Order: sequence, then C-alpha cells, then structure tokens
Amino acid sequence: MPKVVKSLKVQKRGSVGRSIDVTRYSGYDELRHDLARMFGIEGQLEDPLTSDWKLVYTDHENDILLVGDDPWEYVPDLKNLSVTVKIEQF
Repeated sequence: MPKVVKSLKVQKRGSVGRSIDVTRYSGYDELRHDLARMFGIEGQLEDPLTSDWKLVYTDHENDILLVGDDPWEYVPDLKNLSVTVKIEQF
C-alpha cells in the first residue's frame, strides 16, 4: 500500500512559505523542532508559554487554533500552519 502524503503549507511572516509532508512527523514536538530549524528560529517554538513565536493552524471549520490544542490524530484536518509572533494572533 502506498504511503499517503498530506502536504501542508506553512507560512512565516517575512519568509517564503513552505510545503511540508506532515505524515513524516510523529507528533507536535517533532514538527515544532523541524519548523523552528526550517525558519531559523531554533529553540523558540518548543515552549509556547514563554516564546514570542507561536504555531497556529486553521482547521476544517476555518477556526484558528494553537498547535497542540487538538490531539495529533487531527493533523489531517488542518488546512495550513502559520508561525506567528504572539501579538499577531489576536
């Protein structure tokens, strides 16, 4: 059986958007680490309570939520991911 690929667009203000295959990640921690490396903000996404950078996503109902609010199993329902500064969320 061929592996299913779930391509997801990731945006960061001031950077070129990227597409990632979310099926290659085993959980949110691995995703956060890889995105931080990808966008040059290593160590700034691991602790969402203390960091100015946040990962937010749009779900299938067009609600904007913080990454980790839903169980990892809901990742296939995501439309896009954004790396945003805390103040931009509201």
